[in-house]
Formats: sequence, C-alpha cells, structure tokens
Amino acid sequence: MTNENILLLSQKDDFRKKIQTGIVLAATQISGETPTNLTDAQAAKRQSLANNVLTNSQEYAKRFCLACAAQQGLNDSYDAELNYIGTNEDSDINFTINSVWDDMAGVSYLDLNPVV
Repeated sequence: MTNENILLLSQKDDFRKKIQTGIVLAATQISGETPTNLTDAQAAKRQSLANNVLTNSQEYAKRFCLACAAQQGLNDSYDAELNYIGTNEDSDINFTINSVWDDMAGVSYLDLNPVV
C-alpha cells in the first residue's frame, strides 16, 4: 500500500468509527489491568493514554487512525480501492490497536528496561 493510500484509509469515515470503537474497548481493558508484567513507567503511560481516550475518544481516534493504517499487517487487508479483503476487520483493527498502544502512549526503551 502506498503512503497516499495509507493516508486515505486513515481518513475513511467507517475506518475511523471502527478505530474509535476499538480504542474505547482497549482503553476500558487497560484501565482495569493489573500491571503484573509491566514496568511502573510503562503501566503509568498506558493508563494515562487509556484515561485520555475515554474522555476524548473522537480526538484520539484521529491519532490512532494513521498509526493503525500504517501497520502493514492491517493495511495489507485492504485492496487498492481501500475495500477490506481480510476475514475479520474488527478483529484485525483491535489487534492492531493493541499492537500500537504502547507506541501511542509514548512508552520508550528505557521505560521497558529501567536502569537500576
């Protein structure tokens, strides 16, 4: 998929609505997660993004749309006319949202590997 098609996919209204719903689903799960396998910094950033998404999902959907559309695993599921050609669009979108969550939250290498 070309960069132009990635941008066009991220701007499609039905794609944005699915992303908005997906980020709210993810945010409610992350808000209630017990950070067992997370560092304190990672957990704090994930929780902060979850809270922000829940209070302003429409604005955050715009941000997530481009990040998700840019993921090859997801954008390969759309043809040149931006029609979904995979097997389960909602599942693919939700998987991709979960895959980019830490990136969108600003989790860094140092957050994951704190210096002791």
